[in-house]
Amino acid sequence: MSDNVIVETQEQLERLIQEWGFLPFFKNAVNGFSIEEIMPPDLIFGEHGEEGAWQWKDP
Repeated sequence: MSDNVIVETQEQLERLIQEWGFLPFFKNAVNGFSIEEIMPPDLIFGEHGEEGAWQWKDP
């Protein structure tokens, strides 16, 4: 689904979710259709004291 899509900010992630309508957090049967596959690993769970996609998600 993603052709070289790389997300590094909350704003980029929000725009992509609005564009695609839905975006699962973890890898699944559709290649390139997950936050896990389109973000650098250190941004997924907010390593090094930074916030990441895990903190950005809504309840």
